[in-house]
Amino acid sequence: MTKLQHELLMACSSLSLEIILDYKLELPLSKAVLSVAFIPNLGDVNGILIFTKYDPTITKELIENGYAYSVLEELSLESVYDLDSYIEMFKDWGYKPKKYG
Repeated sequence: MTKLQHELLMACSSLSLEIILDYKLELPLSKAVLSVAFIPNLGDVNGILIFTKYDPTITKELIENGYAYSVLEELSLESVYDLDSYIEMFKDWGYKPKKYG
């Protein structure tokens, strides 16, 4: 598990959001893609896929099939976990906190 995956897992767990790490999606027209993580209840109708590298060849097909996606950099070992930062990012993806600030 990478540091990014670990922090995404911690944030989702803290907020009671489902997350699947190393999620493989079979696209109808392209190829199978492996995401760092998949959060089904955020993003678009079918959820959001998180990658660490941008692949322009799958962008259109992801969107047409109801998936949002985000490209995040892998975290350094020195980075410090900050739940509030994840909440803000998740809000950009449609998260509505039950109790916040």
